[in-house]
Amino acid sequence: MGVSPVSSLAYALTLSSGISIGLMTVAANVLFIIVQILLSKRLNIREAIVQLIIAFLFGGMMDFTLFLVQQLPNPEI
Repeated sequence: MGVSPVSSLAYALTLSSGISIGLMTVAANVLFIIVQILLSKRLNIREAIVQLIIAFLFGGMMDFTLFLVQQLPNPEI
């Protein structure tokens, strides 16, 4: 299936560090938000807070979904 370009940084860091993909996704998205603020040269607090909330929810849902998938039985061949 592959990895989307947005998730590739988090996935690469997960493979090299062993930290969960959800936590690394949150870290990568926080980094992206900081870069966005620096490049736009303006700080809209409400927009940044909404983006941070969504980043944390997205990362948490990724880890939760992976936990659920790991609970499925392995198919026997």
